[in-house]
Amino acid sequence: MHLLNSVSKISLGQVLFLVGICSAVAGCGGAASDAPETVVAKGMATIDGSPLTGARLFFSPEASQGMGAAAATDEGGGFEVTTNGQPGAVPGRYRVTVQYYTKPDGSPFNLTQADADAGMDLDQFIAMGQVKLAVPRKYTDPLQTDLVVEVPATGVETLELKVVTK
Repeated sequence: MHLLNSVSKISLGQVLFLVGICSAVAGCGGAASDAPETVVAKGMATIDGSPLTGARLFFSPEASQGMGAAAATDEGGGFEVTTNGQPGAVPGRYRVTVQYYTKPDGSPFNLTQADADAGMDLDQFIAMGQVKLAVPRKYTDPLQTDLVVEVPATGVETLELKVVTK
């Protein structure tokens, strides 16, 4: 029943986003030489002007066909985009969503392998009040987010993502 309740709360945008990310992770099944060329895509993410530490970023291509990408922010808010586990992104325009949860003390929360091995998932930590979503919901939906970036064919090392909570 818990799964059914969770599924009913998923928006169409979130479903499309998940399909895009699954496609990016799984690839198309072709040979490695069939994979599109990627270019460097790096940048800085902030939340209310401070470095966004410990967040996961998902890049959904705006084109109807394209390859999704992902990144994780470091302690200074820096990130490097990867596609299918390889550094870089396919050139194009992306809508960026943010997965960022915090503990009650405000520090970033990331699910560890030990948590997963113990059978814990993010929903359980939320239900126990041990973590909360720390960004406005619009940043979690690729159809609502206002975080949009362009990755040029020459690559980019100065992407800026500014999350605003106030």
